[in-house]
Parts: sequence; C-alpha cells; structure tokens
Amino acid sequence: MRQSFLEQVKRFEACQPGAEPSETGLCQFHDFESQGLRPAFPDPYFERLLDGKKWWEWTLNLYAKQYGTADWPGWTSVKEDFKNDPAGFRQVKQRVGVA
Repeated sequence: MRQSFLEQVKRFEACQPGAEPSETGLCQFHDFESQGLRPAFPDPYFERLLDGKKWWEWTLNLYAKQYGTADWPGWTSVKEDFKNDPAGFRQVKQRVGVA
C-alpha cells in the first residue's frame, strides 16, 4: 500500500477513536477507496476508518468555510496544530484555497 494511503489512514484513525486496527479492516478500506467495493460484512476497523474519513472531510470543510482567506491571521496557529502532519496541513490549505 502506498505511503500516502497509510498517512491518510493514520489521519482518519486520529479523527475517530474506536475499533483496534486490523488487517481485514485495512484491506476492506483500501478496496473501498481504490475500487469502490463496500464489503458485505464490514470489519469494525473499516467502519472506524470510514467514520474518520467523514470527520476529516468535515474538518476540511469547516476550515474552508470559516477561514477561507490567506489573510486570516490564525494560520500560524493552524500550522502549529498540524506540525506533526504537514500533508494534512497542505490539504487544509488546498481546501481553503491558499495553497
């Protein structure tokens, strides 16, 4: 699995606590993301990642709605919030339109 996919998985895990990671759930989520295949019997970890993805999208949209300008003085604080996740910070900037 690609590194960027695994980075996204870690981000989704952070957004949604719950089921422990499992190989089955990770594979189901990968198949869902890459091929659109929803499992007949979803693993709890798959559900956790799906919920985490929804929360991440909600977060991106919230930033875009509230801070949709490069002139906003709070970018330093947001950058600090994402200091351990530079790829996530890039996604926020892209969604806001300041990348």
